[in-house]
Amino acid sequence: MGIKTTLDEYGKHIRFDIKLITTLEDFILGFIGRNDEHRGFFGDILIGVHRPKMLPADQNYILQEVLGFEVVELRKRLHALPSINVNFKVISNEFYQTLMWVTHRFLVENKLSKDNQMRGALAAVMIFQLKAITSKITNDFHYKNDEEVALAVAASLSKKFSIKKHGSWYRVLVARAEDLLSPKSIHYKTLRNYTIDETERLGINYAISDTQGRIKELIATQWKTIREVIENDKRVIGTKSTINVDGEEILRDLTRNANMYISYLLNIAGSEKDFIKMELVELTAGLTLRPVIAKVQQTLAYISKWYAADTTGDAEEFLREVALHAFDALYQARGNSAVKISVPEMLITLRGKYSSGRTTDPTLHMIRDTGDRIVTIATRTSTSSVVATTRTVVLMYIVGRMLLKNRV
Repeated sequence: MGIKTTLDEYGKHIRFDIKLITTLEDFILGFIGRNDEHRGFFGDILIGVHRPKMLPADQNYILQEVLGFEVVELRKRLHALPSINVNFKVISNEFYQTLMWVTHRFLVENKLSKDNQMRGALAAVMIFQLKAITSKITNDFHYKNDEEVALAVAASLSKKFSIKKHGSWYRVLVARAEDLLSPKSIHYKTLRNYTIDETERLGINYAISDTQGRIKELIATQWKTIREVIENDKRVIGTKSTINVDGEEILRDLTRNANMYISYLLNIAGSEKDFIKMELVELTAGLTLRPVIAKVQQTLAYISKWYAADTTGDAEEFLREVALHAFDALYQARGNSAVKISVPEMLITLRGKYSSGRTTDPTLHMIRDTGDRIVTIATRTSTSSVVATTRTVVLMYIVGRMLLKNRV
């Protein structure tokens, strides 16, 4: 007896109808919106900041209450099959096996329209993927990822990454499910026929392990970038230079006389020689994973020329808003912490603000939008990810140049 025959026999009571489709879809919506952790992860592009979990109770609900299986008996029947190696955790997992079988049954259910066949199959694959991605996050992120690191990771990714292309983890999973169910998918015929291939190059076991593996790879790729960002930040913070000064002294000075710093910035902004310092350019550009030093130089030179020739006050207003926003952000981030902070660490804090796509702050929106326009004009670059990274570095540079004054 094979996997399909076993599940067909044990699941002969199941009706693959609109009611079952709606129940599965309701589970998905409830799972995505269950709490702040779930909403925060599935509605965003960040990784590790929120940690959604699929509990054993969730899996039991699907298998027992929705499908009417007794979990222990289901596992016993599947593990007795020669086509399932119990040493392989993924293909021997009754939840994965059952959901892929449900996918198959919806695809071949003649009592449903083509659209509803796809609805049911998509719901089953989505639940499969929700289990896969939450398991990977639980295993990899024992502690929450720092949001500033997560934002830097997101900013470093190009459009070739599916998370940047689709804009949220939920939409990534939907796109993956649709790809799996496309007639062009390498698993499409397998899902319709539910075949077993002893070579393991094709067949349902390969479809299960490959689908789960592709979800794991999404997170693994992000993990690699997270490590790069963390190590890069440590390298910059640990660099011995005149820039790596005590930020506490500057914050105390800002409290007494913030206008002095703004006046200093405006006094030097119109002179490229005084405004642009390569050591600081290299440090701020080093806080990203993209090679943007040349574009940062071009943009800073443009800002200096713009400020020197501007008769409308727009350039001054832009620089003032950047400065005032930075003061507020640094005060709020500092809070009551007693830990000493360096200037590079202050800039890392601002990097998170400048990179985040989730803000309702009108001032931040203004300086980012203006920054994007300036970068586009100065560098003649229209690639959104490059523009965004360059803008983030330029804003960090402006603040760093103001804070450090004559120290650089």
